[in-house]
Amino acid sequence: MRIFFEVYEGENRLTRHNNLLGIVLLDIQPAPRGVPMIEVTFDMDENGTLNVMAQEKSAGGQKPKMNIYKWNG
Repeated sequence: MRIFFEVYEGENRLTRHNNLLGIVLLDIQPAPRGVPMIEVTFDMDENGTLNVMAQEKSAGGQKPKMNIYKWNG
């Protein structure tokens, strides 16, 4: 089963008024609702790159990573 989540930046309560930074895809084994335990980690390095990682904890599965680079326009 493939799940995804979107990563946004912004301060508005409504998602549509914020900026989509990217999407993280995660393949997990099918399981009953509420069973998968997904850990998401956000880290920003010294260059302003936001690193987003996700892992399904109970299966010790893959750890997809998404890098979001700071844009200075």
